[in-house]
Amino acid sequence: MNTIGILGSGFGLYGYLPALIEAGEKNILLPVRYKDKFSARSELQKYAGYVQWVFDDRVLFEMIDSIVLALPPEYQLDLVKKLIHIKNIKNLLLEKPLAISPEESSKLIDDLVHSNKRFRIGYNFRFTSWGSGIFELLNSISHPVSFNRLYISWSFIAPHYSNNALVWKRFNSLGGGALRFYGIHLIALLAEIGYRKV
Repeated sequence: MNTIGILGSGFGLYGYLPALIEAGEKNILLPVRYKDKFSARSELQKYAGYVQWVFDDRVLFEMIDSIVLALPPEYQLDLVKKLIHIKNIKNLLLEKPLAISPEESSKLIDDLVHSNKRFRIGYNFRFTSWGSGIFELLNSISHPVSFNRLYISWSFIAPHYSNNALVWKRFNSLGGGALRFYGIHLIALLAEIGYRKV
């Protein structure tokens, strides 16, 4: 990746931006409309020298070869359908869920595959210490999918529930909910191991 654009003023800023810079990426473009949110986060100020601000998404799209989307699924779906036709954009890092429904997500994956763009989806449990542990344990067994049952206990209260925030992450109809927003990480991890029924 040479020049990376990030769209998403939440996790795009506090998650992906530091991760990309710490991984060695030095040429990051952000929309100027995120500048106030960026400035309000003191932990991001050490990255200010790596950020180039652009006034218009259209200009951003012309200047990058890679893009990170950390947007709600409704917006991501529409945007990806446009981005796959922009020739200079070669790499897409997308958030989960891809779209507001599994059916739309599946269609979008088909579109991405046919576009010949490189893409990844932010299923991150594989990269946690406990997720890697599960992966390594089950891969060390000759037939991990021969287990009849695998139990994982996962208990937490998401901030949007504890703060009673009415955001898309709460609602299945918008791509959120316990399964589509959180559980999808486990499904991706188990699918990588070889499970086909969850």
